[in-house]
Amino acid sequence: MLTAALCELLTASIMGWILVTSLEQEKQRELSNEAILLMQAIEAQPQPESGSTVETAAVASLHLSDIRVTWIDAQGSILYDSVQDEQRAMENHAGRPEFDEALRNGTGSAARFSSTLGEISYYHAVRLGDGTVLRLSATQNAVIIMLGRIALPALATLAVLSLAGILAARVLARRITAPLVTLDLDDPLANRVYEEIRPLLARMDEQRHGLAERVDQGARVRRAFTANISHELKTPLTVISGYAELMKNRQVSDRDVPHFSSLIHDEAQHMRDLVNDVLTLAQLDELAPPSAGGPLIEQPEIVNLNELAAETINRLAQFADQHNVSFHLAGSKEASVVGWAHGLESLVYNLCENAIRYNKPGGSVTVTVERTVEQAQGGRVVLRVADTGIGIALDDRERVFERFFRVDKTRSRATGGTGLGLAIVKHVAMLHGAELSLTSELGTGTEVTVIFSSC
Repeated sequence: MLTAALCELLTASIMGWILVTSLEQEKQRELSNEAILLMQAIEAQPQPESGSTVETAAVASLHLSDIRVTWIDAQGSILYDSVQDEQRAMENHAGRPEFDEALRNGTGSAARFSSTLGEISYYHAVRLGDGTVLRLSATQNAVIIMLGRIALPALATLAVLSLAGILAARVLARRITAPLVTLDLDDPLANRVYEEIRPLLARMDEQRHGLAERVDQGARVRRAFTANISHELKTPLTVISGYAELMKNRQVSDRDVPHFSSLIHDEAQHMRDLVNDVLTLAQLDELAPPSAGGPLIEQPEIVNLNELAAETINRLAQFADQHNVSFHLAGSKEASVVGWAHGLESLVYNLCENAIRYNKPGGSVTVTVERTVEQAQGGRVVLRVADTGIGIALDDRERVFERFFRVDKTRSRATGGTGLGLAIVKHVAMLHGAELSLTSELGTGTEVTVIFSSC
């Protein structure tokens, strides 16, 4: 408010200066024109002796209204003045700027301000052919004086208004912010405030409840995850500890040692797989927590999914042979995405491993990688892993991506599954902003589809 007032005052001052300058130029132009006309009129008359009564009468006969005419000889003495009847009583004008300039250059002009009368007098003088000087003058009220007279009251009024505005703004601001400062954020709807802020409080209350629910849900998930890990580790540790103790106490015959050693090895392998999967999930949670809302990959790479699928099939070839399951790879060889190479490797590996683990003897797994061309989306890469296995019941399809959820616990345990494979798949898909879907029929098979944006 104060800044605006100062700007207005500065603008008014500039406009006043422009107005005064324009008026001065206009008045000087008017006096100059009148002086030229008067000089021409005088010189057109018969030329009497300089300073004679006849010549003075000629000048007096050319009197102009609102313009003072003064005739001055070369020494500065007044020969005639249209305002003063007694010229002798007037002071000598030698030394007046407009008079001296007219003697030197032929014309001269000046402006003088009278603080007593509050007027500005404008002068224009011309030198006549006989060496005398004819001077015209006019006065007008000083606009600058008028501005000066109102400047102090205006500034005082401005100061009072500014101070009053500042005080009023502070009081109003305190009244507005007082309900906000004393808000009870633990129970926003219990606050007594003006109606305009109630939608904000309702939104805060909604977010507070949502946050509390997410915190409770996170705590439940962590407790369940810890309990599941403890349960998953307890079984192999018990087996390893038990068989190792029997072998230590020599309660196992030599022919049973290879069998017990194989059991210990298998359980240790299961524990290693479980730990690796847990570490992978922890890494995924760190890269893209559920509330992050998008991928947080710091150094993305270009990954060819077709080549990655081929490498995964080679790695799982022995595992597939053990379960009497065949592999098929189809699709485009030029299907690349930008992302986290290790995470994408885990995604493809877990999908293929699950397709083998829950398949039927003599079944098959088909991995398809293809690139689609969609004008609206610039093309996408689609990964499909389809098996001819046992399928998933309708009630379980929404839960298969949960941690430690197993469609067939007996089969999973027998084949060494950790129950974290599809959870890893879900997190990697989220990390890359990919779409994940699943279709399945009991006894027929399951197909998982992951759709990526192409690079």
